[in-house]
Order: sequence, then C-alpha cells, then structure tokens
Amino acid sequence: MTHPADRHMLNVGQRRNKKGESLIHECRIIHKNGSIRWIENSIIPTLDGSGMLVKLGGIIFAPLWPILSG
Repeated sequence: MTHPADRHMLNVGQRRNKKGESLIHECRIIHKNGSIRWIENSIIPTLDGSGMLVKLGGIIFAPLWPILSG
C-alpha cells in the first residue's frame, strides 16, 4: 500500500502517463508487516494511434538498504 503522504504523487503520475509521459519517482510503501519501505517506480506508457493510453509498462526497484523514516 502506498504511504498516505505519497498518494498525491500517484495522481500526478497518472495524469502524466495519460499524456504519454514516462516518469520515474520514489515513494514509500507500507509493507504488510507494518514497516515503511522506499521504492523507485519507473513507468512507461503506451498510447494508441488516437492518443489514448492502452498499456503501462514499468519496473519497481526496492533498495536493499534500510531507510529510517522520521
């Protein structure tokens, strides 16, 4: 689950993806055990001939080092 403080970035990213813009951003997720982890999310949209979003491709990278949240 995306951390509540970072959910606004998802909305911004969705609007940019619908326009065909690729993006890379970092955000926090809440793991099922309650810990908070940082991830890097890289999303590449595919638009059809009329400019409609038809597919999202991407990679999520989770660093192996722990990051302390304050």
